Amino acid sequence: MHTANFYGLATGNENKNICHHIKDDVNSVAWYLHNYDKAALTDIIQAADLVIIVSDLNEHSQVIEVKLIIDIAQISNTPVLIYATNTIKLALQSSKQTSTATLLNYIHDKANIIPLDRHALINSSEIRPYFMQHSDAKDYSVLSMNLLITLKALVEPITQQALIGVDFADYQLALACKGYYQTSLYTAVDLTKANNLTADWQQSEIIIVSIFLNKNHAFEVFSDTSELICNILKKSNAKLLIAPIIDEYITKEPLVSITYKQVNVVAEKCRAVK
Repeated sequence: MHTANFYGLATGNENKNICHHIKDDVNSVAWYLHNYDKAALTDIIQAADLVIIVSDLNEHSQVIEVKLIIDIAQISNTPVLIYATNTIKLALQSSKQTSTATLLNYIHDKANIIPLDRHALINSSEIRPYFMQHSDAKDYSVLSMNLLITLKALVEPITQQALIGVDFADYQLALACKGYYQTSLYTAVDLTKANNLTADWQQSEIIIVSIFLNKNHAFEVFSDTSELICNILKKSNAKLLIAPIIDEYITKEPLVSITYKQVNVVAEKCRAVK
């Protein structure tokens, strides 16, 4: 089973500091947070199975850096996953808007983009204790917590290999469709409520579910939670991937991360500016 090499990069000092802060809690990602010339960057990217970039796509200079990384990754056919640390608003000087819009359209077509809200990804008061425990233990900001959880949700099912072995090829297939993704967090109680509503993820064609579990009764809880999700999606034709993660901060009820493909929001916003 191929577990994959995940390499992390960041653009801008704030994003590099955020990644420095969380890197010990996501040690399955090899972080490269210094400044590199193109030759060194090429060596790093060509050795990776997946390149993870943390970037503010509102900043023109950072968008240019991201485009360079993607260009290099295209040569070795290395997939790129981007965590955007600000909502993409194109709030730039008018002289740069068209140029940035063109670059963002290119990035949107070549990579998977997950926005990180600077507000917590909390859908229920039941989730707050998890955030508070983790945040208090490490003095994390809300943005750092959002990056940590959404990143762990995608890499740890492969690197941790708990309960059920998940191969990187499964994730490559699920993320083959490039563009804009979103992550939502739920408890089992939240999911029951979502079953009576029309949550965005239920309409998606690609759904990746990571279930954070306590090690006690993990297999039983994982089976029950997976069955609940499958029942919610029984009328869906989505590509569905469900995987477990053992997490020390989970007490009783599992935390469910759902990452799903959205419509081409980024591309639509970029075209609207032109």
